[in-house]
Amino acid sequence: LTSRSEHRLLLRSDNADMRLTAIGREIGLVGDDRWQMFVEKSERVKAESERLQNTRIAPTDPLAVAAMELSGHNVSQHVTLEHLLRRPKISYELLDAHDLGSKDLDKIEKETVEINIKYDGFIKRAAHQMKQMSSKEHKEIPQGIDYASINIISMEAREKLAKFQPRTIGQAARIGGGNPSDIQPLLP
Repeated sequence: LTSRSEHRLLLRSDNADMRLTAIGREIGLVGDDRWQMFVEKSERVKAESERLQNTRIAPTDPLAVAAMELSGHNVSQHVTLEHLLRRPKISYELLDAHDLGSKDLDKIEKETVEINIKYDGFIKRAAHQMKQMSSKEHKEIPQGIDYASINIISMEAREKLAKFQPRTIGQAARIGGGNPSDIQPLLP
């Protein structure tokens, strides 16, 4: 379902607990045991991200050599483990294979750390776009727009916009079958 979501980088299954557990706790759905597990996991993921940011290896380190071979990118100076993980074809498994991975994390936690590092720029941009869109949620769309004449909107979105005639940007964004690029031309 997230493949059609405009915020799919933010709505990943690997970070569902990070997004939702605090909300569940606030409304009484998350008990003390589950909350403690969540807090401990969050601390482990944060600590590992910081460790990867601060741990540097030399270009001659076996991990750096393996990373060069896999990614095809030269390691010519000392580099952080975080920087290596950003490279294509480099995964946390490579760190584990060279005894530079964390023994404290399970496979899902390692995957979360890796995804957060690899897609950090995209995730920040998606969060920024979501914040911008939510600030325009209540902006009104002029009535009587001929959606069929807006050629830069997909045909499916034009048909649905014409059928539902949304009054605000927020309503238009929630119509199924469109994507954020279909809403942009409607913004004042």
